[in-house]
Amino acid sequence: TGSITKSLLDFHALRAQGYSLSTGTITLTSDNKSALFYIKNNDAQNIVVDSFNVCLEAATGATAQKGVAISVVRNPTAGTLISGATAITQGNKNFNSTGTLDADIFKGAEGSTLTDGTDVLTYFAAPPARVLYREGQWVLPRGASLGLTVTPPANNTSMGICISFQVFREIEVL
Repeated sequence: TGSITKSLLDFHALRAQGYSLSTGTITLTSDNKSALFYIKNNDAQNIVVDSFNVCLEAATGATAQKGVAISVVRNPTAGTLISGATAITQGNKNFNSTGTLDADIFKGAEGSTLTDGTDVLTYFAAPPARVLYREGQWVLPRGASLGLTVTPPANNTSMGICISFQVFREIEVL
């Protein structure tokens, strides 16, 4: 006998319930905190965040290529990122499916804000860099939300950032 092990993301992708959510490149032109990603689950099924990736280009004008703070925000409810509502394209990981998540998924820009949430995780990275978070999953039941903020290094005048989240819509496993 033998066995095959698949990740939960792979399992759900095979059933057209896995998604890649990407902001594309966003340019930050200051050293102020900016809210750059937001997702709120509107579905009866849980959305599970499997991992996320943040790509940081070199920061022009920065006094040092260090000190980029990347923070995950639990349950933000307002802010200019949400009121501005620039939608993110959802990519179903099963190329035979055009299914999408029932969720509000937005990207921000320089100076965008998120309010009423709690920072639950902060990473620090020195650009240029790629930060990959794969240290456990976050579960978003209906009504729950998650945001991501980035604070560039001091004196930044131009820094490209791209963010991608790998998520799945939880289905019952028999």
